[in-house]
Amino acid sequence: MRSGRFRGPALPAAAVVSAIVAMLGGTAPAASAAPGNPIPAENLQTGTDNWELGHSGFRRANDTSKQIKGYASATSVNAGGQISFHVTVNPAQTFTIDVYRLGWYGGLGGRLMQHVGPLNGVQQPACPTNATTGLIECGWSTGYTLTVPTTWTTGIYMVMLTNAQNYQNHINFVVRNDSRVADLLYQESVTTYQAYNNYPNDGATGKSLYDGGSGQSYGANTITGTKRAAAVSFDRPYKDGGGGEFLDSEVYMVQWLERMGYDVSYSTDVDTHENGARLLSYKGFLSVGHDEYWSKQMYDAAEAARAARVNLGFFGANDVFWQIRFGASSTGVQNRVIICYKAQQIDPVQGPTTTVQWRDSFLGRPEQRLIGVQYTTWFNDAETSYFPYRVQNSGNWVYAGTGLADGDTVPGVVGYEVDHKMPGYPLPDNISYTLVSHSPIVDYSGANDYGESVIYEAPSGARVFGAGTIVWGWGLSKPGVEDARLKKTTQNILDNFIGLSGPGTYMHPQSATTQETALVPAFKQCGTGGNGATGSHSPPLGVGSCDPQPTSPLARAGEQSVGSARFTVMAGDVGILVSTTDVRTPAGDPYDPTPGSSGSDLTAAMKLRITDSSSCTPAPCAGPYGIATTSADIDFSVPLDCEAVGPGAGSTCQANTTANAVLGGTAIASGRQTLLETFRVRLVDSGNALFEQQGLLAP
Repeated sequence: MRSGRFRGPALPAAAVVSAIVAMLGGTAPAASAAPGNPIPAENLQTGTDNWELGHSGFRRANDTSKQIKGYASATSVNAGGQISFHVTVNPAQTFTIDVYRLGWYGGLGGRLMQHVGPLNGVQQPACPTNATTGLIECGWSTGYTLTVPTTWTTGIYMVMLTNAQNYQNHINFVVRNDSRVADLLYQESVTTYQAYNNYPNDGATGKSLYDGGSGQSYGANTITGTKRAAAVSFDRPYKDGGGGEFLDSEVYMVQWLERMGYDVSYSTDVDTHENGARLLSYKGFLSVGHDEYWSKQMYDAAEAARAARVNLGFFGANDVFWQIRFGASSTGVQNRVIICYKAQQIDPVQGPTTTVQWRDSFLGRPEQRLIGVQYTTWFNDAETSYFPYRVQNSGNWVYAGTGLADGDTVPGVVGYEVDHKMPGYPLPDNISYTLVSHSPIVDYSGANDYGESVIYEAPSGARVFGAGTIVWGWGLSKPGVEDARLKKTTQNILDNFIGLSGPGTYMHPQSATTQETALVPAFKQCGTGGNGATGSHSPPLGVGSCDPQPTSPLARAGEQSVGSARFTVMAGDVGILVSTTDVRTPAGDPYDPTPGSSGSDLTAAMKLRITDSSSCTPAPCAGPYGIATTSADIDFSVPLDCEAVGPGAGSTCQANTTANAVLGGTAIASGRQTLLETFRVRLVDSGNALFEQQGLLAP
């Protein structure tokens, strides 16, 4: 809702999904969740930080001189499709295009996917303003059309435009994968980027949906009675750096998701608006950061997904605050214009799509009924003014393994807008509803207020999390702010969403699930099946993962406990890929990861037993879990890249590696039905064993 520094106030699952798809008028992807999560392998590729603005020898273009600016013809494109970039340079000169995919990539944050140019650039005409609505639509000619290779992994992509004078600017877009369903669907908040976009931010002509603050509008008054616009267009660059608001907070969530190896697919608000039925195919839907502007189609889709037992994660604040409508561009391209009058009396459309706040009595759909909390206030958006996150109801499963107790705090992650449970507005229908934080703040006016986080279970069994703070993602990977306890909390929530942990874990119809069982001496069993436990597995299974979360190490004198060891293993084209090995040490652990100190030379030694089920017919199948028994062991070790996460908070270590496996003379490759049967992780410091854990990877 920010106006800168000034703000105003159960049916069977298959039957439910089929009915909701018909109701939404969309199309759920035909593909089912499949083995082959591409995220771990993608993040093993060579990374770079050249996607960032501000490198030595380069200058950032601005909206006044417009040395180089550009925008994309769409907010997203399916792999294999085409997307065009519309670019202006001042003066006319050549320019280059570098396309980066953003992720973890060993901490560098990006991977160069394609270099184009130099291309001949032109100085495009000034963008006209509609005198009534304030709409600014550029309509520039195309500078380059990219055909996206089908091999590109779904993700957030950032184009770096560089002119011959070394001025640079960004263009943001998403690559989708409409042929494969992942565990999680990430929605980039592009409607909010555009709402605050006052391009050209030149102090004279730019307009957004705001009168003041970071979205300051200029020029003549519009139908709104002030300088702000009632409509904004995607056919213009984003202001300033050109990347929208993605780099404010969302980037830190994306980096962490990919570092952890979650199976995530990417989309935008526009995609949800156009085909909300696609949400029904995923286990979890993620809205991150500042996702304030939603159409009726988007809201309906989220409610329908929740009713179909799709979990919803709102890892932000001030979400679903304003209703918008979409309109066509002047050339007839649908959904290129966002319409938001913000006042019932001046909106020419009266009814369920009138563009007022969702909580307005005219609509009667307060966002608290979806998220569980709703926007309350804002404060100074300087990072140094952010408040600590204060835990309550620490016995809730979201805090399992974090060590957090009631009243404990995580510094610097509550800001700059916050939500809380608001009396006077209805709560969502629920089986259970728990506020898991209560964080006192002082708002922009000096008044005391508070932010709250919530986890609730809908009648369908879907779980919904509302973070109540825009910058939750900062606690996951932002240097100086990230916190191991908040990372573990987020991991607990997402693992529950995808069926790996938590009470009442739901077995999604598209994939198997893993559930933790108790630690037994010298053996950690994850899942059901094997070692005397009951359970079964039907192939294929190409991915196995387990977070042992040990409560104690193996009993050996003088050894120290290590908090946990999480890793993802998958069958890939080169054999077995082991990635995102994440070893966490508990608070007070003496093994300081600082170079040169004890703990600076940590190595994870792994043994994996792989079982090939390629020749196994559906039934009957011999061997454990009903699969064939041709097996092989893989032994390897890999150095861990460790970093301290705070005084007394232990450390987090990461490693990525690959290992080849051969079964019966044939290399394991994608397309083979493989079960990763057992694992053994041994943590070694300068040759001395610190901790060992072994267990079972089972469905």
